[in-house]
Amino acid sequence: MKCGDRAGAAQSYWNLGLTYEDLSDLAQAEENIALAVQIAEQIGLPNLEEWQDGLKQVRAKRHGA
Repeated sequence: MKCGDRAGAAQSYWNLGLTYEDLSDLAQAEENIALAVQIAEQIGLPNLEEWQDGLKQVRAKRHGA
């Protein structure tokens, strides 16, 4: 898989995560956003920090913090 393909996959996981969050399916939101973060870390995407913050927020919501 090329880096560009991985960047697109990461963006897709991020978008899916946000959609699941909007649907109040926080487990699926966390899973997809975590995948986006993982790929972003691996390939050095510039929006990594934003996505890490989003993952923290979803985890906090999901676990009642």
